Amino acid sequence: MAGRIVVGVDGSEGAAHALEWAATEARLRQATLEVVVAWTYPSATQPPMSHPPISDEQLAREGDAVIDHTLSLRDIDVRGVDIQRKVVAGLPQDVLVNEARGALMVVVGARGLTGLKSVLVGSTSKHVIQHAPCPVLVVRA
Repeated sequence: MAGRIVVGVDGSEGAAHALEWAATEARLRQATLEVVVAWTYPSATQPPMSHPPISDEQLAREGDAVIDHTLSLRDIDVRGVDIQRKVVAGLPQDVLVNEARGALMVVVGARGLTGLKSVLVGSTSKHVIQHAPCPVLVVRA
């Protein structure tokens, strides 16, 4: 089997669990593992940036650092897995839905937010479940 498995990471423990599961599944299916980091500029409600926007090269380095950190959280074995790293501008939920086009599946971590906090913050996994064009796996830590 071939194809592509998409996984979103943000450097959190939940993302590490999702990445670990996605790497294992990619190895079993002989699929490419697309590891995605989404980023956005601060919103209008946040203080202005004290420095100019960073270059594409700097974004790629910082995205790679997030991916490397996430891999190190659980010492994830990626031997034998073809990995594509992507740093994409946009809200995480929108980026993952877009990247999921044509994928075998998309894998996201669950943060376990409950109550009012989950309503205020929103849920990336919930949005991806509702809008992804392929199967979605939500991995609980």
